[in-house]
Formats: sequence, structure tokens, C-alpha cells
Amino acid sequence: SIAAENVEREQSTLWLKAGYLQPETEGFVCAIQDQVFPTKYYQKTILKTDDGKCRLCKTADESLNHLLAGCSTLTSSDYLALDNQVAKIIYQQIAKRCGLLKSYPPYYKFNSAPVLENEKYTLY
Repeated sequence: SIAAENVEREQSTLWLKAGYLQPETEGFVCAIQDQVFPTKYYQKTILKTDDGKCRLCKTADESLNHLLAGCSTLTSSDYLALDNQVAKIIYQQIAKRCGLLKSYPPYYKFNSAPVLENEKYTLY
């Protein structure tokens, strides 16, 4: 909770105040954070639909946690592909901040050299 003693309230909400995100992206992030993203389990518990089971494995409740880390139908290579996509986005943002990129393609089109470097930074 943001009211917890060990939470820096100003830093925790800075990303919202800075306006770096598109409104749609901000909405998705907030929905995920508040656990109101429309998974089947959410639809069952909040919207009172009949079925909350995962549409992939059909055994566990379909929550974000289940989809991101626990669905038996998604193989380890599926999870690795997701992790690699996230790492690619982070890598691109670091390269951008360090002045290592001349252009900024969308993350899904971004392919980098194994090593990027300039006078000040080297990024592997």
C-alpha cells in the first residue's frame, strides 16, 4: 500500500505525474497494479460470470499471476520469450538514455548489435 511506512509516496507516483505514458498505457498499468485487469477470474468474481478458469489450461483460475508465471500450458520457452521481450524494452530504454541509439524504432521492431558503445558508455 502507498500508505505503508516504508513507501516513498512522491517517488511512487512520479511516473503518473511526469506524463511519459500514453493515457491508454497508463490505464493498463493502473488496472494491472490494482488487479482489475479483465481476466476470466476477475470477470467471475467481480462481474459474476460463470467461468473463471484459465482459457489455456482450463484448470486454475485465470489471474494475472497465473498467466505470467504459473500456467502449465505455457511452456518455459513461452515464458522465456516474454522475459526476453521485457529485457529488450529495458535494454532499448537504457541505450536511449545513454545516447547509444541514432533512431528509436518501436520496441517490437528493435534489434540491437550485441554491444553498443560511445565515448562514455558500453552496453552489452
